[in-house]
Amino acid sequence: MLFGYFCSSLFIGGGEVNFINILKYLNRCTRCKNGNVFSGLIKLKDYCSSCNIKLNSDKIGDGASWITTSFVCFVLIPILFFFEINMGISLKIYVFVVFPFLVLLSIILLRISRYLLLKKYYDVL
Repeated sequence: MLFGYFCSSLFIGGGEVNFINILKYLNRCTRCKNGNVFSGLIKLKDYCSSCNIKLNSDKIGDGASWITTSFVCFVLIPILFFFEINMGISLKIYVFVVFPFLVLLSIILLRISRYLLLKKYYDVL
């Protein structure tokens, strides 16, 4: 993976996949697919710029943060404990690798889960 690109094997019919474009797809309005939903990393806009739908973060609640916290706490932390017990990871690796990885993964998961919950809310109505 280099600069957001992943080249999969040509034997399985893969080609070049740009993960940055996939994350940009998760920023489109759930109704019109033209306007943007986020006005920062994880902050939702009040209205879509194209179709003026009210993107209300109150309707989706805190579900996205619960999903993200549950995944990080119940899946990743036990994996880190396993590696700590079996391999003995040094403090430098925790500070410079593990902590930034957990922060970035939490932001990405929070953004994806907020978008999916918003999409689920507006597709049901």
